[in-house]
Amino acid sequence: GDEAHLKILVATVSTGKAVFAHTVDVKGPGEDRYAAQRLAEDVCCLGYTRVLLRSDNESAIFKLLEGSLKSLSVGVEPADPAGAEEPSEEKKHFHDQIGQEHPPKYDKQSNGLAEGGVKTVTGMIRVLEFDVEDSIQRLIPGEHPILHWLVEWAAWQWTTRHCGPDGKTAYQRARGKS
Repeated sequence: GDEAHLKILVATVSTGKAVFAHTVDVKGPGEDRYAAQRLAEDVCCLGYTRVLLRSDNESAIFKLLEGSLKSLSVGVEPADPAGAEEPSEEKKHFHDQIGQEHPPKYDKQSNGLAEGGVKTVTGMIRVLEFDVEDSIQRLIPGEHPILHWLVEWAAWQWTTRHCGPDGKTAYQRARGKS
């Protein structure tokens, strides 16, 4: 009866296996560009200088990626010196480092990493929610703000605590430190 249906944006990093998750109001970038900005912040958090965003061919997600790439360009790109007519070499190089890619239509195997990230995060959210409910001996209402926090916390715990076969966490692989 009091079940909440949250829209969750899940992003996975192919090289380091980091996972990010955020609750969003709408599928796609939205009027406030919240989801695009959060995705751009996730990329910056890991310190990557080369970024290739990949998604399925759904139009709302496609627009979200475009918005995130714009945020990355604005947020990371070096500023032009006053009066410069041609972009600097650093700025040209930056634009070569970001992009997007879309798999062939109806090819489920090409999004396997993303699907795995979604399963991981939703499983962790369930476990953490049940644990909190057990600790407080109450059900968490579906609209409670803690659920929004729990989504991000679950992904962050996976990224910073789950060790891969190499004995390192995804955060350690990306940042080189614990």
